[in-house]
Amino acid sequence: MAIVKATVVRDQNANTLSGVQVDTALIGSAGTRISAGYTGGMYVVAGTQTSSLAPVILDLANASPGDTITVKKYTTAVIGTGAAQVVVVSGSAAGAVVGAFQVGTASPNQVTAVFDGVQWR
Repeated sequence: MAIVKATVVRDQNANTLSGVQVDTALIGSAGTRISAGYTGGMYVVAGTQTSSLAPVILDLANASPGDTITVKKYTTAVIGTGAAQVVVVSGSAAGAVVGAFQVGTASPNQVTAVFDGVQWR
């Protein structure tokens, strides 16, 4: 019987600080797609929101049951109209809503999602 070793691949790029992915790009109606193993468990949205409803899409590929990703808003950096909202969804832009946060200091500033083997919840 052979020994099996697990391999974890983590992306490293200019927007990664201490294993945390920080996105400062424009966030439009097409949204931003992130994957398990890419963010190190934390994804910070610090860009300028250009759509009143911008999705952050949690990709199903590479996700294992029990994986968690926290999507966090950097203060009020995600800007837009007063009704602007960032929606965290599972799988695709039309997927189930995991959570959301709005612009404003009194609004929740993070969403923590857990993958249950089928979708993010």
